[in-house]
Amino acid sequence: MIPEPIIGGLLAMGINLTIIGIAIIMAITVSTHFEKTPLNTGNKTVDDVFESLLTIRMLIGGLIAFTLDNIAPGASRKQRGFLDDDDEDIEEKLGVEYNGYAFPSSVNKLFFNYSWLTYLPVIPSRKSMEITELMAAATLDVDMETTETSGSSGNSSDSGSDNIDDEFLILMTDHIKESVSRGATLRSDFSQLTISTSDQKDKHSVVFNVLRNYSSDSRSSSESTPIVKKVKSSPKKSEEFTGFTKRPLNPYMEWTTRKRQELTIRYPGKNAKEISIELGKIWRRMDFAVKKRLREDYQRRLKLLKQQGAKFKPYNPVGQKMKKEKLPVNNVNEETQIEIDETNKDEPPQQKEETEKPPEQDDHLAEFRINLIEEYHSYMNEMRHGLHFHVNEVPSPPSIMLFGLQQMMICLSSLLVIPYVVSDMLCAGDQALQIRVQLISATFVTSGIATILQTTFGMRLSILHGPSFAFLPALHTFQATFPCNADTNTNNWEEKMQMIAGSCLIAVLIMPILGFTGLVGKISKYIGPVTIVPIMSLLTIGTVPDIEEKMALHWISIVEFLTLVLFVVLLERYEVPLPVFSMSEKKIKFTRQKIFSQFPYLLGISIVWFMCFIMTVTNAEPRGGEARTDQNASITVFDQTPWVQVPMPLFFGPPKFNLALVCGFMASCFAAMIESIGDYNLCAKISKQARPPPSNTNRAFVVEGVGCILAALWGVGTGVTTYAENIAIMSVTKVTSRITMQMAGVLLILAGVISKFAAFLSMIPEPIIGGLLAMGVCLINGVSLSNLQTVDMKISRNLTIIGIAIIMGLTTATHFEKTPLKTGNQIVDDVFGTLLTIRMLIGGVIAFVLDNITGGATRRQRGFISEMDEEQSDMEEQPTVESNGYALPSCVNQFFLKYSWLTYLPVIPSEREIREIEEKRNKLEIIEKIEKA
Repeated sequence: MIPEPIIGGLLAMGINLTIIGIAIIMAITVSTHFEKTPLNTGNKTVDDVFESLLTIRMLIGGLIAFTLDNIAPGASRKQRGFLDDDDEDIEEKLGVEYNGYAFPSSVNKLFFNYSWLTYLPVIPSRKSMEITELMAAATLDVDMETTETSGSSGNSSDSGSDNIDDEFLILMTDHIKESVSRGATLRSDFSQLTISTSDQKDKHSVVFNVLRNYSSDSRSSSESTPIVKKVKSSPKKSEEFTGFTKRPLNPYMEWTTRKRQELTIRYPGKNAKEISIELGKIWRRMDFAVKKRLREDYQRRLKLLKQQGAKFKPYNPVGQKMKKEKLPVNNVNEETQIEIDETNKDEPPQQKEETEKPPEQDDHLAEFRINLIEEYHSYMNEMRHGLHFHVNEVPSPPSIMLFGLQQMMICLSSLLVIPYVVSDMLCAGDQALQIRVQLISATFVTSGIATILQTTFGMRLSILHGPSFAFLPALHTFQATFPCNADTNTNNWEEKMQMIAGSCLIAVLIMPILGFTGLVGKISKYIGPVTIVPIMSLLTIGTVPDIEEKMALHWISIVEFLTLVLFVVLLERYEVPLPVFSMSEKKIKFTRQKIFSQFPYLLGISIVWFMCFIMTVTNAEPRGGEARTDQNASITVFDQTPWVQVPMPLFFGPPKFNLALVCGFMASCFAAMIESIGDYNLCAKISKQARPPPSNTNRAFVVEGVGCILAALWGVGTGVTTYAENIAIMSVTKVTSRITMQMAGVLLILAGVISKFAAFLSMIPEPIIGGLLAMGVCLINGVSLSNLQTVDMKISRNLTIIGIAIIMGLTTATHFEKTPLKTGNQIVDDVFGTLLTIRMLIGGVIAFVLDNITGGATRRQRGFISEMDEEQSDMEEQPTVESNGYALPSCVNQFFLKYSWLTYLPVIPSEREIREIEEKRNKLEIIEKIEKA
């Protein structure tokens, strides 16, 4: 249900995305409600004032975001987007000549004479003005020396003589002396600096020397780093003398050169050795993706120099031959060790560097050989020890049951939303509850079947399927065509259900077709974050009418929503002590778990449903109220529902088709597929797997299409998609075992077959479902913005395209909702009238077209992953054969090798890939036999 990294409190800084999503969706929902239902408190003044305020979206959203951002824990000020003084990048600071904030020197002098003025909030502090004047003096001196070098001496000093006088030089020098007395150090002897001269040039030189030799830390003079470095004119080694071009700094040295200046300012009490130790700690903890970008920058600089004809000296550490690196057995399996030994066994002796490795070869890779081996070792250790159970592992039966039940409980609330929405659209009157029970059972059964098929034959990772929210905009348009009012015939619900199911059945066929032909992979190469963000944002905005309708039923929906906000935002990181009986110690112990972040929906439903029960018992809710739990119709349905009943397909009759709804559902299918692509990559990352192979991706969409077909036949009303909240919980439990998700699928099927359970869930008051829907859509909206992390937001081209797509998507849909299309052809009016009111379709098409035809940005700047990144990622994240979750069982691989013509299908791995996997498995079996012997 939630696309891309969840972020929702489980990965990265999801708390920020959650707050943004809540602010945007609730601002639109609240203002929409009060535009339709004016405030009526009985006081005309209050009604006029607050009615105006409650319809201003930016005010409501701003207040919500401001409040949650300042009271929600879980993120530092820097992670919230604030820039601390210590975190400023000194390399990005403009020179004093470009500083538009600084006062003229004459004004600064006035403030120095009347220093009490610097305590006013509108006047810069004394310290900032001192730094500005020191930098100005240094700049004047450098400019003057440059002018003298070019043959125009004298003019520069005269032009700058009016800016700094003797009195100000004395003041600056006194400031330096005062700093020295407090522990600051100078790079040279301060007594040598004199200002007792009337020559203007010497005055500037004095100030420059003071600035150059001044350091605000307390380190020794040999370790101090000057703030401003004077350019030396002495020539270094160059091509004229050596014949070789100096190689650019490697990634680590380039990074430390920039980072050391920042740490020197941040930790003034540490010497050079201590700073180096801190740099090493930061480098070891740094994310591998950051290191990869640094290596890319290095390779880019190296490639540019080579294109310019640069010639580098061959790399040879300390003039010795590279020793053969033997990988430790405890970090790399014996299979790898055997391959290395066999490769190097007959290798000839190393010859001279000039004949073995010409300078034009990419010899810089030798510099990183040891680093790459260490990264590989660290990754293998993380892959093996970072997970409790990897994809192919089988835990104990109690653990399988426990983790499977947990996955089922997490998706339970999301599975309930679609049956409630669809049953209300049918306008079935008193039969709505019975239909709701059947839809809940059908949803559980089809979700369980789709999950088992996906984990077994599709992607083969731990993925759970459920009804997709991407189909709601098309259903909302269908509801506008067939509204529920006093004149609606409640007996026509079967015809509506037949049209929804039949149209969905035809539309979802596009998913397995694209997967089986392999077109989904080719199309996805042109769909980037600039296209995805408008689609997902407009999807959530288009769902606002449904949210407003459900939450307007009763105020208890607001309580449900606020309860979820409390759990997801405020108590997300709180660990609750839970009693656990220890079998080994024979006593009760307490363990702390983050149950609010793991089960927010389940806890929210239980608590608010219990509140409704208390209100019903105490008669605080009047009879017939939406929040009562003793509705006669729901109790009757619960009593009449059998304990076990297998949901049957087409229980509503033969399917019918509506061309306009078919086109709308096709647009929803594309949105669901885009959503699933991000979820597949997220699941692979959490499961410590490489990028999904093309054959697995194609096969996954075939299986997902089969799940959509089953959902259409059983009358769920929508297709299925991947639920990212179930993927995200794996990052907490560290359990990615395939069989646990298969157990969740079995439990979902059992829950659907036991129809009494579905009847019990249908008794949940409808306003509670409104709160659930609101929170789910808020998370989707916030998480969709996470796609922009890979987009270069400094390029106005990307920002413009996203803005045009969102605004024009809203504008076009709003226009055609008010003014239906009239061409004279009923079929054309129905089809295009439906498509032109689907916001995510309009915005997605605009963004897709503009992103692919507009220049001014590379694929990387548009948010795509380059081919070099993909190849390097595959090399770094390739798991061992026993941990490879994508590989098919050996019996299946043998079948495909026997009928090799099947390997040419896009959904089947190539013959080469199958043989490589089987060879590795055979080697592993041999090694295991040797170890046992």
